[in-house]
Parts: sequence; C-alpha cells; structure tokens
Amino acid sequence: MEILKTRIADYVTDNSKMKEDWKKNTAQKIAEELKVSRNIVSQYLNEFVKTGVFGKINSRPVLFFAFPEKLSNSHIFSSIEDAEKWYKNFFRFGLEKIIGSTGSLRNIIDQMKAAIYYPPNGLPILLHGETGTGKSFLASYVYKDLVTRQMIDAKASFVSVNCSEYANNPELFLSNFFGHVKGAYTGADQERKGLAELANEGVLFLDEIHALSNECQEKLFQFMDTGNFHRMGDNENWHTSNCWMIFATSEPPEDHLLPTLLRRIPVKLVLPSLNSRSSYEKKQLIKIFFEEEEKRLEKKLFISQQLLEFLLNYRFSGNVGNLKNTIQLTCANAFSSLSEEKELLIQMYHLPQWINFNELKKTREKESSDFICLSDLERTNEIFDMNELIEYLYNKWEKCENQNQLFFEYDKFFRQKNVDLQFNKEISTPTTYQEVRFRQYIKEIEQDFQITFDYYYLQMTMTFLNSWIYQTQVVTLKNTDEFTNGISSNCSQEAQLVKRFLQNSDISLTNIQQTVLVVLFKLMCSKEFQQKRLALILAHGDYTATCIASTANRIIGRYIFDAIDMPLMTSSTEIADKINAYLHERTGFEEIILLVDMGSLEKIYVNLELDPQKKLGLLNNVSTRMAMDVANQLLLDLPLKQILEQVKENQSIDYIYESSSRKKDMIVCSCASGLGTSFKLKKILEDSFPTASDLVIETCDYYSLAKENYLTELRKENNILFIVGTLNPHLEEVAFFSIEDMILGINIGELSSQLSRHFSDDELKLLNDNILKNFSLTNLMEQLTILNPTKLLEQVSDAIYILQNDLGVSLDNNTCFGLYVHISCLIERLVKQNTLEDEIYLNESSGNFKTFQKYFKQAFSVVEHFYSVDIPTHEVKYVYDYIKRA
Repeated sequence: MEILKTRIADYVTDNSKMKEDWKKNTAQKIAEELKVSRNIVSQYLNEFVKTGVFGKINSRPVLFFAFPEKLSNSHIFSSIEDAEKWYKNFFRFGLEKIIGSTGSLRNIIDQMKAAIYYPPNGLPILLHGETGTGKSFLASYVYKDLVTRQMIDAKASFVSVNCSEYANNPELFLSNFFGHVKGAYTGADQERKGLAELANEGVLFLDEIHALSNECQEKLFQFMDTGNFHRMGDNENWHTSNCWMIFATSEPPEDHLLPTLLRRIPVKLVLPSLNSRSSYEKKQLIKIFFEEEEKRLEKKLFISQQLLEFLLNYRFSGNVGNLKNTIQLTCANAFSSLSEEKELLIQMYHLPQWINFNELKKTREKESSDFICLSDLERTNEIFDMNELIEYLYNKWEKCENQNQLFFEYDKFFRQKNVDLQFNKEISTPTTYQEVRFRQYIKEIEQDFQITFDYYYLQMTMTFLNSWIYQTQVVTLKNTDEFTNGISSNCSQEAQLVKRFLQNSDISLTNIQQTVLVVLFKLMCSKEFQQKRLALILAHGDYTATCIASTANRIIGRYIFDAIDMPLMTSSTEIADKINAYLHERTGFEEIILLVDMGSLEKIYVNLELDPQKKLGLLNNVSTRMAMDVANQLLLDLPLKQILEQVKENQSIDYIYESSSRKKDMIVCSCASGLGTSFKLKKILEDSFPTASDLVIETCDYYSLAKENYLTELRKENNILFIVGTLNPHLEEVAFFSIEDMILGINIGELSSQLSRHFSDDELKLLNDNILKNFSLTNLMEQLTILNPTKLLEQVSDAIYILQNDLGVSLDNNTCFGLYVHISCLIERLVKQNTLEDEIYLNESSGNFKTFQKYFKQAFSVVEHFYSVDIPTHEVKYVYDYIKRA
C-alpha cells in the first residue's frame, strides 16, 4: 500500500508542475493510469489533502494538486481559478521569493519582472544602492527566476563581473569581456571566448560598473545596441551574444557613467538601505541568516530577546551584508565557547568587538530575558494570513455580545499580533497604487471630519491593501451574512466610508474583506466620525436621489452628498421621519443642507427634530445642476446662508435658513497665495491646538478680505478673534498675526492669550510649543507644498537674494519669509497647473513693474528650468504687489 501511495503522490506531483496539467489529477484518471481501484485512489488523495500535502478543488470532477512543500492544514477550493490565485500568492518563485517582494522591494521587483520578461532578451537594468543592499543577490535571482519560468535553459550561464578589478586596466577588461584571438597580445597563445559570449542566452551581471573607464563604457554600449562584437585582435569577424544584462553601482550613476550609456539603460532602480526596511523584513532576514548558521554548525540555535532587539535597531553601515557577517561572527563566538553543547544560546556578549554600542538606538524599556527559537522568530511580528484573521474576527464576534468589548478585544489582538508597528511612527512614503489612493482618501476624511487617524492602524490598513487583497479566501463561515451585516450595522459610518473608498479607487474586495476593512476603520479613529457639514438629497422615485448624489460626487471628485430615495406616494411627514432617522445616526455635525425634489418646504421643516444650536438649509426642486452648484460652494467652505442665497440667485428657487442662536469665536486664515494655501494653513493651525475646541476657522482670499470687507458677513454669526496670514489687510479692530512672525517666534504669547477662553494655562503652554514647532520654516513648507521643502527653499532663497541685488533693495526678514512661503506655494500651483482665480491686478503696466518683471524673470530662471514651469505675468504682478504692500 505504501508503494501505491508513493505512485499516486508522484503522479499528482508530476502533473502539478504546470497549471494546465492539474486537470489530469482526478481520481478516475489516476485509477485508470495506475490500474487500481478508484475508491482506494480517492481515499489516499483525501488523506494527502488532510495532511497538507495536496490541495483539493471541488469542481466537477474533483481535482487535486501537489504543494511544493507540506503545509500545516488542509486547503480546499471552490474553483480552479481560486486555487491558482491562492497558489500563485502563497508559493512564491524566483524574484517573488526575495524578502521584501511584497513590502519595501515590491515596486522594484515589479519593475525588474517587467524588464526581464520583455522580449526577446529583456531590457537592461541598473541597480543603484549602498554597499550591502543586495544588488548582486537580486541579479542572481533574476537568473533563477528566468530558469524557473523556463525563459532560459537551466544550462545557460549566470556570468558575474566585478568591474572594480579592471579599474586600472581597461585592456584586460576588453580582453576578458569580449575574448581574444591567438597573438592578440603578448601571452595570448590561444583563442579564448569572452564573458559576453559565455553569457549567451543567459544573464550577464556587471557589478561596480562605475569603475570602468570611458573607453570601456563606449565599447559596452556599442555591444548593447546590436549584441555583436569583435574579439580583441580581430576586427573582421563578428560574434553575437543575446543575453539579459544587469548593471550595479554603489556610486551616483549620473556622476560616473557616460550619458550615452545611461540612455541605453531604461530601467534604473534604487535599492533601500537596511535601516529603511520594516521590522518584519528585518526579522525575516535575521531568521534566514541564523538558520544558515544552524545548518552549518548542526546545532539548534536560540537567541536572546535583547539580541533580537539589538539586531533590529542597530544601524549597520554595510546594510544586509554587514548584518549577515555580524550574525555569522556572533555564532562563531558562541560556538567557540560552547562547542560541546547540543544547543547554542546566543546572547549580546557574543557580538563582535567592533560593534559600536554608542550607536545603538533606544529600544523598549522592559526587556525580556527569554530566548527565542528560530522557528518562532518570525511569529513575533508575522504578517496576518487573511484566513487566520477572518476566523479570529468571526469567532470573537460570535462569542461577544457587547459591541464595545468586541472592539476592545479586536484592538488588543491587532496590537499584540503586530507589536513592532507601534515603534515605527513614521509612515513610509506610499509607493503602490493602493497606498497612494488610500493616503489621499484619508487626507480627505481628516479634512471632512476634522479628525486625525491612528498611525498604527494606518500602517495596518496599508498592509491589508497591499497584501491581503491578493490572498484567496479559503475559510468558510457558518453565518457569513450575519457577520458582515452585524459589523456593518454597528459601524454604519465606517461601512459607508469603506464603500466610498472602494467605489472611487478601482479596488475589488470580497464582502468578508470589506468587513475586515470596516473593522480597521473603526479602530483607526479613537472618536466618532463627526462631519461638521452634512449634505443630503431626497427625491421621489426608486433611484432618483441616489443618481443625482452619485453623479455630483463623481464629477466633483469628492464625496459630498448622501441620498435617500423615497417612493412616489411618500408624504412630507414620512420624508421628515426619514431625515430624522438619518440625523440621529450622526453626531457632532453643526450644519445640514437638504436638497428635496418637490413638496412643501414648510411641512418638512416643521417636522424635523433638529437641535436649535444646529444650522439648517433647505433647498427645493433639486436637480443635478443644483447639486453641482451646492457642492462647488461647499468646497469653498462658504457660510451656509451665503450658499443658499447664491444658489437661489443661480437657480431661481426659494430657501429656508435657520441661524444658530449663539455666536462662535472665529479665526480667519488669509493668504496672498490663494485659497488653497489658506486651507492648508488652517489645517496646520488646527494641528497646533492641544485639544479639540469649538473654535471656527474660516479661510479667505487676501484680496477679498482686504477689498470687499468680507468680515462684515462673518461677524453676523461669529465673533472674529484675529486673522492669521501672509499679508496684513489692515482692518480696524481686528488683530493680525503674520506667518513671518510665527516663523521667528514673535507675538506667540499674544496670539495664545486671545485663546485663553478655550484652553487652560497648561494647554496654552503646549499651544505655544506647538506653534513654534509647526510654524518652523521647513515644517511649514513641508505642509504647504508637495515639493521637497529643503530643495525648494534653497532655490527660492537664492533667487530672492539675486532679485534684491539686481533691484538694489534690501528686504527685511519678515518680508523674505513671507516671500519664501508665497513663492514656494506659487511654484507648487504651477507644477500642479493651477493658477490664481483672482487676476484683477493685470491692468498695471508701469515702468516700475516692467523693470521688476525683467529682474524677477532673470532671478528665477533657474527655478523655472528646474521645475519646468513658466511664471506668468499676473503671478509676477502678485509678487510685485506683495513687496509693495509688505
């Protein structure tokens, strides 16, 4: 019987190497092939499934396939498509096996795969990174990947050349690289093939390419163009090599490689340092390196918790290579003193003597003295398996009756499972589509709801979007619908936010995966989502309100409107009941604007259960055009009554407005750089507040504020405390605090004293500290623009210095700081192809301005060239006005 089991296992394994052969692995076909009973074959096949050797596909007929390695549990799939998707993501091959292929190296691996699969022999690749980041390792895995995918023969060569060996001998490089004929030079006593020819149909890797002379580089790119070359000493006969080419350098390529060579390398990739990689990836590397030593020493290794913390936090100057060497020498030190032991306990004092402990980062205050087995090492920070996570969330939900207790347990589970994420407060720059779209969406929500998300769950959710959406759900639940509906009904706001995100992000998730995302959204924010302004469309018909709302939201590019669809015979009282139910589900809002299609405004208004402190706007005869009008004005953050009056004028309709009975304190943010900058300034100011408050922060364009006396309208419902901005509008009875003064730390105490009614003495001290920190020049620019603040400030300050010299003027520090802010935001607008809406100042064509414009364009020519922008005349005039008014 054991022989039969082996024959069945071999048969299925042979037919599992290619996906198209899986269909041969049915009980009937195996029985016919091996000439045995079908029942016996079926019995053994299911045993292999239970023990994690085979996978099972419940299709008709049932199919089986072998795993490359034995798993701990059974895996059963409903379709061959699900099985193939799971197999592809669970078992990684070639480049996909590299640590970081789903994390820090994901984009790099994706680009490498796109390059090497490009017919006929891939595209040349240049790897740039510090010493020890894994350039040679990646190149070798390109070869393994091509062999695994049968794109090259297993007998094809991987030829590696370290160009630094030929730095002072270009002739030797050319001879070794292209080969030579007999008599080519003294000592060339026979014809010899070169490395390029040996790499034919294989992979050619040139490391430290920067060490080659210009002559060698020229010969190289000539070979890259055609694949043809002459052997040294023979200028008549041509030889050919079709190979995949990979280059690597630890030096800046632009400084050491000829432009003509660089142009021939379309794929240039920068490898991250070890220090910038995640704790999860570092643990994977540490585990692999210790496992290599465990095999070498033939002893079971255990490492101390302190040593693990050290290896995770120490800055290794030689990156991954240095980490590997350190682990190897540490094991050698432990082995030399404990060679007779069956097990090695490896501790801090086994580290090499050259380790600089002064550079050791501070780790957790409470250290454990436990030793960790290598097999358990990765589990201390393991990326979640989707099926494992679903089972946990479901089991807790099924047993827990209290909603608050349920999410307390969820939070505890997540934080214990991925404890190391707590210590990485810097969220890495988004690199994948999922990350970029998610971060954009989170910024929108933070602005809409005036909240800040927990960085820990931000990272967790990006991990989910990057990894789990590609995993196939295998686990089945008893009450799937009850689970998903139960979570969604108890987290209605979060479920709606998830739905909005997926609708606008082209990302597909199963219902269960969406439920996981709802849970993460719930845990991501420590307080309820409180939208200050609600916008609701109500219309008779099955989908009328939904269609208007979704159309307006899609065109605007933001989620503005909720919708309630009403049957045609619904009365105004029933509509009011629907609105009241909607309002009771939402807390913390201050204003609501309702758009209805028909019926009595007065009847709906009378039946609403609205707090007298809330503001209400109700518009009749809703249409898509009206919704677009309202949405655009909501985005400008105009006062509610002004929106209603403007829509009435634009749409010729009636409205009802109910004002709040209490005036709120207000701060006005006004920037000469336009409304966009004012919005960002508002966010920075809000971030400086030590606690939440009921302060209103209004944004306004400088010229509207200075020339149109916009404060008159604002004062009708608000108490204006002061104005923060770049230019002083010189308004009577209103204090002004300039960004320039904040940068210099001037008048901060006076500003905070204006807010004494809203914050305690301790909170005011914290407010002062926050303003000094958030309004530092570099931090301010980092928040106000998407561009590199250090580079941008350096370029703008140089240009302003030149402009002052050309004009023969000396601007004070305040004016210069204001110009830094204004012009940096100006450059960002031009890069994003946005211009100022207000161009009323184009009418001046005096000689003074023309002279200023000439010198300005000269001074900023470098900036314009660097960012590929052309600063138009009206923008120069804006700067001219700025200096005149300062």
